[in-house]
Amino acid sequence: MLNDANLPANWWAEAWQYSEMVENLLPSACHPGVIPKEKFTETKQDVGHIQVWGCVAFVYIPSEKDGGKLGDRGQKGRLIAVLYTPPRV
Repeated sequence: MLNDANLPANWWAEAWQYSEMVENLLPSACHPGVIPKEKFTETKQDVGHIQVWGCVAFVYIPSEKDGGKLGDRGQKGRLIAVLYTPPRV
């Protein structure tokens, strides 16, 4: 993952954490057809938020902090973690 994203080795912990999150959203050999996270939480999991680790991402800057009408509204960066909050029902 680090090589594909062209990131230095000091990002190994984030890469490992992301790979563990993705692994928990895939069916396992112990429980075929069942996602481990679904078995643990007993709720259907959504994987629509998953993106390629290290891909180009843009961060939104709120209008209060962007420097006025002509200020930047976003900043380019890399996706190294997913902070997913499930929707409230």
